[in-house]
Amino acid sequence: MRRKMEAVLSFESSDDGLPKVVRDYRARYRAIGQVLDDNPEILSAVHEDLLKLSEGGAEGREGDYTSENILRALLVQHLEGLPFREAIIRIGSDPFLQDFLRMRERAVMDYSFLDKCFLVIRPQTWRRVNELLGQYGIAEEMVSTNVIRTDTTVVESNIHYPTDASLLWDTWRVASRLLTQAREVFSESCPHRFHDRKIKRLYLYVTRYMPSKSESRQRKVKAAFRTLIERTG
Repeated sequence: MRRKMEAVLSFESSDDGLPKVVRDYRARYRAIGQVLDDNPEILSAVHEDLLKLSEGGAEGREGDYTSENILRALLVQHLEGLPFREAIIRIGSDPFLQDFLRMRERAVMDYSFLDKCFLVIRPQTWRRVNELLGQYGIAEEMVSTNVIRTDTTVVESNIHYPTDASLLWDTWRVASRLLTQAREVFSESCPHRFHDRKIKRLYLYVTRYMPSKSESRQRKVKAAFRTLIERTG
C-alpha cells in the first residue's frame, strides 16, 4: 500500500547569504507548503486516486513514495513549467526542492512514474483541489468574492493582412449593417438601397488582380479602386 504522507515535516535549508531572488524563490515554496499543511483535504483527495498505483495489496510491500511526495513533485513540475524529465532533474539536483517534497534524502522518483501519477489523478479531483483552495483563500481573506477574475484562451489563427481594399470593404460592410438597422427603427433615415454584392465584387476584383503586371488590367484595377472609394465614401 502507498502511505499518504511523511512523518517528518521539515524545511531545514538555510537562506543565509543567498541573493534576494533565491530567498524569494524559496519563500514561495514555503508558503505553498504551509497551504498544503493547512488543507489536509487536498492531499486526501489526491491520495484516493494515487492508491490505484500502489504496489501490492494490503499485505504487500509499502510503496517507495508517499502521496505527499508525488503531489509536491507534480506541483514543482507545474510551477517550474518543465517537462516531467527536466522537472525530476531539477528536483534531484536541488536539496531545497527535495526538502519541499519531504523526500528524507531518498532517491528521486523516475520521470515516467511521475507522468503515470499525473495521468491517474482524475479531472474532478483537480476541480476539488481548486474548490478547497478557493474556500481557504476566502476564509483567510486572501481573495474576495466581490471581484471575479476571468482568463481568456488564445487560439492560433491566420491574421488577415489589412490591405486598403479590405479596409474599404470592412467599412462598407459595417456601415451598411448599421444603417440597415437604423432604417428598421426610422424608415426615412436611410431611403437609398445598399448594393453589397456590387461593392464586394469591386473589392474582390481589386484584391485578385492588383498583382497583375498587365497595363490594361492595372487600368481596370485603378478604376475599380476609385469606384470602391467613392461608393464607400
